[in-house]
Amino acid sequence: MQSSAADGAVRFSIVIPVYNVTMFIERCVQSVVDQMGADDEVILVDDGSTDNSGQLCDWFNKCYGDSVKVVHQENKGLSEARNTGIREASGEYAVFLDSDDWLIRGALAQARAILTQRRADVLIGKFRAYHMPPKDSVINDPTDFVKQLGGDELDTEKVRRGIFENNMVFTAWRNIVSLDFIKRNALMFEPGILHEDEEWCPRLFTAARSFAFNPRPFYAYRLREGSIVYTKSWRKTLGLFAAAQTVSGLMKQYRELGAGLARKYSELAGRALQTLPQFDDENRALLFEALPRYPAVSRYILLLKSKLDKQTIADAAGETERPLDMSVMASDDGDMLAKLAIEAYQTMTRGAREAAVRRAAAPDRQAGRAGVSAMPNRRALIESMERMMRQARVPSLSNAQPAPGADGSPRLNARDNTRPASAPQSEPNLSGSPACN
Repeated sequence: MQSSAADGAVRFSIVIPVYNVTMFIERCVQSVVDQMGADDEVILVDDGSTDNSGQLCDWFNKCYGDSVKVVHQENKGLSEARNTGIREASGEYAVFLDSDDWLIRGALAQARAILTQRRADVLIGKFRAYHMPPKDSVINDPTDFVKQLGGDELDTEKVRRGIFENNMVFTAWRNIVSLDFIKRNALMFEPGILHEDEEWCPRLFTAARSFAFNPRPFYAYRLREGSIVYTKSWRKTLGLFAAAQTVSGLMKQYRELGAGLARKYSELAGRALQTLPQFDDENRALLFEALPRYPAVSRYILLLKSKLDKQTIADAAGETERPLDMSVMASDDGDMLAKLAIEAYQTMTRGAREAAVRRAAAPDRQAGRAGVSAMPNRRALIESMERMMRQARVPSLSNAQPAPGADGSPRLNARDNTRPASAPQSEPNLSGSPACN
């Protein structure tokens, strides 16, 4: 650990959610404490770990004292673990670090130098990706557009447009963010979803009023088979629904960013639609049951369907307050996506019929029994859904939560909302932990 931070230098709060990462957590934490200043802090949020990760968190606290805070909580998922870290933070800037990744040597010193000179709302950085099992490392730097915009005094509007128009990778951990800015703009992570970064980053970038850019990679991202990036889950698609809904709302609020936001909206909704073939009927039914909460996704399906039906995209897009960027329809994927839209309607139709049958089977649902025999045909169902979508008001994401469990708590699956567990150990391997100074 560094001896002290220079007078006037920024203070970092490094937020690390922890869940079943015994084999990774030591390198993660050690990469931080080896370079943090005396006024910096690490916040380890043990999100209901069932292996020895929580005990290792306590060990780090014993070794490093108050500079390493530990919070133990029931498993609530990555979003809520980060939110806990934000609430506990006392520094000026939040660094979001996943517990199986690490900070590159010198990362905090470089970030501190940049932000001490220019206290921006957001410092955008690059990252280096590492494969596991080991392969050649990869610099993941999809765009240098921020740097190309020129100078230390970056033009905020140009940066915001560039972020959405250059398809920047949306991850929370590539951004170091002012905690005061986070709290003033209520930029907490949406609980209960996956792809939470892609829902959070658009809100972050549209709200930011100043940016800085770190020209060197500062973050080491571990790519490993079995991680949440490579797993299939209907909750991941639900997260894309939520992200598309958020961006759709931002399109109306930030009209000057319309083209870039429309492109991002189309990308998120299109990616959600492309996941449908990987699910069985039961999981698709769960997704389409949730669709009314995300009318922006339903609208996108209508746009794709209208292409297959040879209706004009312009007429369909006229239902929104700003025309959408439907350039995806000109690509080779356009027809495939449109066909998936029809499959989506067929699934919705089948789900509606099955729901009606279930209602009819209930002994206290006379109306359901009467209704099932009068189920409209497919075209009438589609027209009915189209009317519902046109009339739907965009709901607050705070109201779009997963169905509660039997006890009324959010129905979360620990392994769906966090990175997969490593092999548990019977006792923490304290012999390999950092020596207490």
